[in-house]
Amino acid sequence: LADGKTVKAGDLTLERPRLTRVLQTLRAKSNWGKKLGSGRGQGVACNIYDGDTHLGYAVEVTADEKRWRVDRVVCAVDCGVAVNPTGVEQQIESGVIWALGQLMSQITIRSGRVEQSSYSDYNVPHIADAPRIEVHILSSDKEQAFGMGEPPVPPLVPAVLNAIFDATGKRIRRLPVA
Repeated sequence: LADGKTVKAGDLTLERPRLTRVLQTLRAKSNWGKKLGSGRGQGVACNIYDGDTHLGYAVEVTADEKRWRVDRVVCAVDCGVAVNPTGVEQQIESGVIWALGQLMSQITIRSGRVEQSSYSDYNVPHIADAPRIEVHILSSDKEQAFGMGEPPVPPLVPAVLNAIFDATGKRIRRLPVA
């Protein structure tokens, strides 16, 4: 984060005030930048979905070489006018859980057919797998509501993988994470 309007990544500087506010909120509301202790890590990822919804995650995990668990997810979102803030929170919470499933399972194809026919064949997170999720909806300078169905899903996986790397020093390049 450079100033109140720009995001810096290496030599690249982007004027993205809404995304900058999302990242500043994550930094203020999470443990971003603080050491969490042995076997624990944190990761951050963000996304601008379809040019409208700006969303980011700060994630905390407990991990070793064989197992990982997401303990806490902090989300900051600027989705324009939040017509139904409770609905926005629910979309983010369900998006987090759905994205965690992408880390646990995969769709496989054999002889040209998908092998999974239902959730009994595709492992999805259970309540015991659910992390603590905190949602911070930012007021927006936009006067319209933007979508919240799909935007919560894409940035969760890279945030978790960054957190696992922080905890273990090992980069994960394939899903699902064993």
